[in-house]
Amino acid sequence: MAQKPSKTTFAEAWHFYWWLWKLEQRRRQTLPGTLLFIALIGLLVGLLKKRNLLPSTALPVIFWISYLFTLFQAIPKSLLDISPESWRWLQVLVPPLGAAGGLIGYAFSWGVGLWGIWWGVGVVLWGYRPEPLSVITAGSLGLVVGLTAFLAALARLSYATAHVLALPLVLMPLLLILFRGDALIENLLYLGAALTLSGVLLPFLWEG
Repeated sequence: MAQKPSKTTFAEAWHFYWWLWKLEQRRRQTLPGTLLFIALIGLLVGLLKKRNLLPSTALPVIFWISYLFTLFQAIPKSLLDISPESWRWLQVLVPPLGAAGGLIGYAFSWGVGLWGIWWGVGVVLWGYRPEPLSVITAGSLGLVVGLTAFLAALARLSYATAHVLALPLVLMPLLLILFRGDALIENLLYLGAALTLSGVLLPFLWEG
């Protein structure tokens, strides 16, 4: 019989989520490097746009490719840098549902947080304002990249393998947001699918 979430489960998910962010804060590796990349690309594209060397029609593609690159760099690195011994220790201490909730929240917050930073870069430096609904796509992409990064971490695979696993799963929502940025229903469906897939697979993998 499947275990149902309880108040204790939500508390465990919160503590695990916060532990992952505190670990990232102590290491001080992933976020500073990601922010430096965003600043460099943001300034470069802004200069090209100011000198009319870059057409405005190219900005949506540049925005999402840049966003996806930072997402691929941030989430797998933050999870794959955790040692196998730490993962085994966590699997003993944290129940499956609590771990799933913490990992989902962690990946989702990476996706939405990086989108917010890139949104600010686009507005301030590029004169480009992404569709507000695209934050749904960003959260979905964060979940997918987080799930594949967790799989790679458990199997002790490389960063490149984590990227290869995630790439086919992110192509559809990426193309959708490029061609139909206001497609609310489709984006909500993809978010629901990403949440369902993560919610089903993560507890099962955690116990395994």
